[in-house]
Order: sequence, then C-alpha cells, then structure tokens
Amino acid sequence: MLTNARMLFVALLTIAATTSIAEINDPNKIISFYGTGADSCGALVLEFKENSPRDMLKYKGTTYSTKANVYAQWLSGYLSAYNLFVSKTGDVNSASHDIWGPLEWIHQYCKQNPTDTVIRATGSLILFLSQQQELQLPANNQ
Repeated sequence: MLTNARMLFVALLTIAATTSIAEINDPNKIISFYGTGADSCGALVLEFKENSPRDMLKYKGTTYSTKANVYAQWLSGYLSAYNLFVSKTGDVNSASHDIWGPLEWIHQYCKQNPTDTVIRATGSLILFLSQQQELQLPANNQ
C-alpha cells in the first residue's frame, strides 16, 4: 500500500513526466521547473570543466556529490520517470542502457546552447533518442 508521501511523489512524477517534450522545447510556452533541471546549460558546462560527473568528493570520511554528479543523478531520475510514465518502449535510452552517453549528449548540446536550461536540453535529448528508436524499429513493429 502506498503511503501519502509516496502517492504524492508518484503524482508529481506523473505530472512532470507527462508534460510533452514538444511543450518543454516550445520557446513560447512557460513551464516552471525547479532544482537541477532549471539550471542553465552554461552552469552545467562550467561544472563539467571542474568536475567529472563520475567523481565524488571525500571529506573527513564522508562522501559528497559534486554538482556534476548531481546532474547525472538528476538525468537518471528524469529518464527513469520518462520510461515509467511516458515511453512507449519502456526505455528511451535502449541503445546504451547507461546514463553516460545521454549525459555527454546533453553536455555537447549545452556547449552549443549555454542559455538554454538543462530541462530543455533533456527534452531535446529525448526527442533525439525517440527518433533514433523509430529509425531502428522493424516496419511491422511501428
């Protein structure tokens, strides 16, 4: 049985994940996003210059995430929610099954579009991955 907190979390994920990617990428549509996804692409690029998303910081026996690692965790969560609630295939990232390829794709996108947000970069990534999947599907499975 789901607790109230879990039900609220699932409801919020459903709302966030079902927002159409086209809406996210529509420059005329205003959608509020909070946290890491609301960061600018420029902030992501600067962080990746200083830290690898695979690195963690250790201080006095405690391990801490770098902001670069937080971007990787955020993207993992976003793509997982997208797979759970939106994706027709259940895995929009079926070509690589890890987060590092999509994260590098976003990094390259952000280098070219530093004033975009991370969520807009993620929307573009999902559109790209979805188009790649459609190209790879046999004609009888479309």
